[in-house]
Amino acid sequence: MVAVRKVRPSKSAIEGMIGMWTKVMLSVAVALTFASEAVAQCRVEGVVRSLTGAPVAGAMVVLDPPIRKTSTDAEGRYGFDDVKAGSRVKVTALQGGREMAWAFSLVSRWVEQIDLQERPLPPVLSAVSFNDVRGIVRTIDGRPLAAVSITVDEPKLSVMTDAAGRYVLTGMPSGVPLVVHAGTTGFKTATQEVVVPAARVFDVDFSLTEASATPSESGSAGKSNLDTFGESDGRTLRPEQVKGLPSLVEKDVFRAVQLLPGVAGTQEASTDLMVRGSTSDQTLITYDGITLYNVDHLFGFYSAVNMEGIQAADFTKSNVTAGDGGRLSGTLRLTGQSKAAAGPTGFVDMSMLGLGGLVSVPLGDRASLLLAARRSNPSSLYDNVLDLMDIGGKQAARGRPVAWSGGILRAPSESQFHDFNGKFELKASSTDRLSVSVYDAMSVLDRSRDLPVDSSTITALANEGMALPSTAVSQSADVQDWTSRGVGGSWAHQWSSSTTTTLTVGRSEYSDHRDRASMVTDPSTGEDFSMAVRRGGNNASTDATQIRDTTVRLDSSIALGFAHALSLGGEMTALDIGYAATREAITGRRPDGGYDEQLGPLLDRSGTGRLTTVFAQDGWRPSARFMLSPGVRVTHYDVTGSSYVEPRLSFSYQATSLARVKGGWGIDHQFANRVTHEDLVQGDSAFWTLADGTTVPVERSRQIFGGGSLETSTFLMDVQVYYKALDDLAIFAPRLMAGAPLDDGANAMHLGSGTSRGMEVLLQQKSSSNNAWISYTLSKAEYAFPTLEANVFPGSQDQTHEVKVADIARIGARWTVGATWVYSSGRPTTPVSGVGQAWWPSGLVVYQPAFGAKNSERLPAYHRLDLSTQREFRMAGVKSTLGVSVLNVYNRSNVWFRDYQGLGSTSIVNDVTLMGRTVNFFAKIGF
Repeated sequence: MVAVRKVRPSKSAIEGMIGMWTKVMLSVAVALTFASEAVAQCRVEGVVRSLTGAPVAGAMVVLDPPIRKTSTDAEGRYGFDDVKAGSRVKVTALQGGREMAWAFSLVSRWVEQIDLQERPLPPVLSAVSFNDVRGIVRTIDGRPLAAVSITVDEPKLSVMTDAAGRYVLTGMPSGVPLVVHAGTTGFKTATQEVVVPAARVFDVDFSLTEASATPSESGSAGKSNLDTFGESDGRTLRPEQVKGLPSLVEKDVFRAVQLLPGVAGTQEASTDLMVRGSTSDQTLITYDGITLYNVDHLFGFYSAVNMEGIQAADFTKSNVTAGDGGRLSGTLRLTGQSKAAAGPTGFVDMSMLGLGGLVSVPLGDRASLLLAARRSNPSSLYDNVLDLMDIGGKQAARGRPVAWSGGILRAPSESQFHDFNGKFELKASSTDRLSVSVYDAMSVLDRSRDLPVDSSTITALANEGMALPSTAVSQSADVQDWTSRGVGGSWAHQWSSSTTTTLTVGRSEYSDHRDRASMVTDPSTGEDFSMAVRRGGNNASTDATQIRDTTVRLDSSIALGFAHALSLGGEMTALDIGYAATREAITGRRPDGGYDEQLGPLLDRSGTGRLTTVFAQDGWRPSARFMLSPGVRVTHYDVTGSSYVEPRLSFSYQATSLARVKGGWGIDHQFANRVTHEDLVQGDSAFWTLADGTTVPVERSRQIFGGGSLETSTFLMDVQVYYKALDDLAIFAPRLMAGAPLDDGANAMHLGSGTSRGMEVLLQQKSSSNNAWISYTLSKAEYAFPTLEANVFPGSQDQTHEVKVADIARIGARWTVGATWVYSSGRPTTPVSGVGQAWWPSGLVVYQPAFGAKNSERLPAYHRLDLSTQREFRMAGVKSTLGVSVLNVYNRSNVWFRDYQGLGSTSIVNDVTLMGRTVNFFAKIGF
């Protein structure tokens, strides 16, 4: 019997066995890992040849699966890396949208060679069949989306949806797989792969899901920042898309609009929009239903609305849709941003000219709140920067009272600004959205300046018996302040996938106060020599405007399939506008030889009015390529007791997949007018007033435009011509000698008409890394006011030629470089023809410049180059942006306007110049 002894492994032996097993398993895992990686490193390559055997360059090659695409080089070669070994793939070559060659293969080698030879078409298919693809893009909850980019990979083509969310891709090859993408800022891009049938138009609809991102990063900037959203001349611009344009504001939509053809781009001292020869008041600007009557900060270098809180800006040059009206030109509708990411986001923005910040907070999964604010830097720093900007021709003199011989019109003021806008949005249900927006802005701007009196003028005055010290200075004081605030609310209800109603209520209040005076003085003594040199006083004046605007608007859109998109609605507007102007007048002579002066009324107007409007329009597509959009707008104005009918008509025809013909016609009336207050001596101003049908008539315009465009996925050429006739215009031109009283300001109101005509050309290059465009506008704006001027004269905003060049280059994902250059012919000015003289019954003799024909000369040509760059990065995990803008790089002295002063029988002409070279550094820190 053999005894068997059981041996128990020792602890150390067990640990050794475990260690060995672990090493073996790790070795196997590593080997498998490397093996799997090696399998994934296979490459598929080959050459595409034509029927004759020649290599085909530029053909699209598609690998499936997974679907990947590339293009052949000059030798017809293509290649795909990282193809899984053992997979069966199909390789297809397409040229001109036609599937020219294909092959199937099993990937079994490190480098799998798959050459493709063009296959001859069967006789029945020798003539390639083409058809149209059309569709409607909506949100998940059924709202149609305008300005969505629809792109096709091959053939390369890009179009935009219209106001009803419709699009059409013309001439798509049938029987060939097409990959179609739909995308826009704030929504996730959707993709569909379709095969177009040969027998009929093919419908491809999209539903887009909102992107969850920060307000400044939602969606993609897209390829174009001049995207067309309508079938006529409308455009949607988003702040993210214009980021990089040189400006004192990082993403200024107003400046971007001014770079479009047909919009005055030399409005350096204002962000007002002068469109197709019109004045700025003839373009309606709203923010979430709140009517804005002033859009300037800091000589116009800051827009009065914080672009960080704006989601989109819909701009039209002409009111060819029935929903737009009440003004004689176009419309800019700003939509506030409210979307928040999964958590709170925001940033702080600092620059040489101001401070700003934004915070966006989600409130549960249905609501969000966004607040954005800006303000100027402390006054000492702010004034120093303003001095560097060289406004007024190196003679700025801010911070002193607006004084005249009768006292102080305004105490010393500090130039400053602030603005605030916010939006609360609630998705109450799958079919209801509620929002409330607020806006508040204020600005104080001191344009005061000095003009030294030269020695030759002092000598000439001495020879006339009027002595002036050698240190005499002509001091012009000019200070303006304004406030604007409003609140708006909206309710959007989706009744069905085809019917939507939006109710909007907006209330805005605006006030504007300007004081001006000019005196000839010795700064060391403060003595006023204005009467001694027979100027007739200090030309002191005040202007004050107050506006209250309440507008209730109801919009309904009804889509009846693809053929009809009805727009029905109405609005009621209550307006209360008051204006009062005073002017220095000499009332008599005192026993001591002096003169009694006072600020007397120049013009005092106030009034209330109610507008009741209904409108209807149909975007009718009798075919996929042709759209005809008739509409009508009817407004009853209780002040005149009349109703005003405003028909509209626009059309577009997609002649080919690249070429489109378009045009429009319409009639408009304007009831709240910004009337020019002519001041040939100190420069014109303007005031708002209500039309009453007599002293200030209801203005009317009749406009027509037409043109065509040629557009590919990377290039756009657009040409349009327009003509506009304006009737029942008003201008306030007292034309008084200094110190003269005015009995009735209404007698200085002149009525007339005008015309505006022009041609616009836009060339644009579009890509994901660079957007560049050049525009040219040839235009002419003329007015006829028989009681003011015997002959027709050009409007003060008239510019014969205007060229604008812009480029935004994106270097990588975080670095942007931008440049703009603007050139225009000089604007009209009224020249001095001599010095006039008047004798008052009191014995006072007054000299004042005499003027020639109105606007019969031109200022020097305007041109300016601006550059900017900005870089986004993360610093200690915090999102940050650093940037710099250099405006007026080569320090051009562009003339803003000319003011004129009479000293005795001598006339002094002063060119008031615009901004000199200005550098602005900014930094943004976000979370």
